[in-house]
Amino acid sequence: MQFSAATYSTAESIGSLPITVTRTGSASGAFTVDYATSDGAGLNQCSQVTGQASARCDYETTLGTLRFAAGDTSKQILVPIIDDSYAEGTENFSITLSNPTGITLGSPSTVTVTITDNEITTGMNPIDPVTPRQLNRAIHDAALAAGSLRQWTGLRLVLVDYGVKRNILRSLRARGVEVVSHDELKRLSQGARAAVRTGEFTPYANIVLFSGVVF
Repeated sequence: MQFSAATYSTAESIGSLPITVTRTGSASGAFTVDYATSDGAGLNQCSQVTGQASARCDYETTLGTLRFAAGDTSKQILVPIIDDSYAEGTENFSITLSNPTGITLGSPSTVTVTITDNEITTGMNPIDPVTPRQLNRAIHDAALAAGSLRQWTGLRLVLVDYGVKRNILRSLRARGVEVVSHDELKRLSQGARAAVRTGEFTPYANIVLFSGVVF
């Protein structure tokens, strides 16, 4: 059992990269194998050009266990790739197979993934300050998601007004969402049982939940 190739290359804009693991020899038995991504970027800034991709900036840490049933000859691992706005050049990270049960590891059991940058100059990063249009769209999307939660008794939905357009504010309030200042959000969050952020790369779209129960 091994990866289907020794190296993989992908455009930064792909979304998710499929990595194929194949079984060689007899396909009669079942087995499992673990997998995990890794890199040498450490705590480097996302904008730093090192040739090393970072799980904090360039792709999402991906790990788990592949389970092959009898007759299965291949499985895929999907690694989310982050399309940032930094001009950082080509970057690499690794994926490794380990802890096989019911089968032995072949070669290659570790592969290098190369991410090809799609920027020539550094632009605005998705987690940096956004344009008014992007901001209003993010908050509007959060409000739509929050509206479906109103069926929970005692649930309190709060969003922060970072200069939201008036028509969107009316839409939020019509769905029972409170619109507050940033300072008020911080005060409220101290008593919240849970806080849900609706997107790691969608700035300011935050919802604070007050469930009305003790747990």
